[in-house]
Amino acid sequence: RDPAEDSGICSGDECQVNTIRQLIFSSFSKMSSRKKIIFIAASPISLSKTEWDKEFMAIKTVLKQSDLKKRYEIDLIANATPKTITEHLEPQCWIIHFSGHGKEGGKTILETDIRGEFTPRSRDFLEVLSEPVGVKCFFFNSCYSDELADIAIDYVDYVIGVKGSIDNASAIEFAEFFYRSFAKYETIPMAYKDAKRKLSLSKTKDINILFKC
Repeated sequence: RDPAEDSGICSGDECQVNTIRQLIFSSFSKMSSRKKIIFIAASPISLSKTEWDKEFMAIKTVLKQSDLKKRYEIDLIANATPKTITEHLEPQCWIIHFSGHGKEGGKTILETDIRGEFTPRSRDFLEVLSEPVGVKCFFFNSCYSDELADIAIDYVDYVIGVKGSIDNASAIEFAEFFYRSFAKYETIPMAYKDAKRKLSLSKTKDINILFKC
C-alpha cells in the first residue's frame, strides 16, 4: 500500500483528477440549480416590426444587476417557429415569456421557416409550452392575449396577458417593471401588481394587462 493512502493524502496526478472532478461537479450543480426564463420572440416580416430585442435585453440587464442571476437565467428562442419552440424548451423552465404579435380571439402569431406568419390553435400552442415540468407562469406580452390567458390558466399557476392592444414601448416598459419587481419580491403575483402600478403611473393611456391565477 502507498503510505499516502493511509494518511489520506493523494498523489499529484490523483489530486489533479479529483480537483477536476470537483470543479465539474460544482459547475454542473450550479447550472442545474438555476431556473429558466424562456423568452420566445416572433416578428414575421409581413407584420409591423416588434422591438423584442430591446425587451429581451431589458430583462437580461435586470437579471444581471440583481441577485436573480444566482437563481435564474434567461434563454432566447428568436424568430420562433413551432419546430424551434419544441426543440428548445427544456426542463426547469419557470417562466415562459412570449414577445410578439397577437390577433383578436387570443391567437398568437409565430413564424415559418421563411419568416412568414403561422397561427397555431391556442390549445395546441399551450400544450407545447406546458410540456417542461415545473412551468409556473406564462407571460404573453402581446396584443389580444387575454382570451389565450383564460385558456392558459388550465395549464400553469399564473398567466399574464393583454386585453386589447399594447405598443412596443409599453410592452418593454412593463416587462422591465415586472422583472425588477420580481427581483425584489420573488413572487409572481406581487411582481405583477407592482409592475402594473408603475406602468399606470408612467402612461396617460390605460393599458389593460390582466393576471390569472
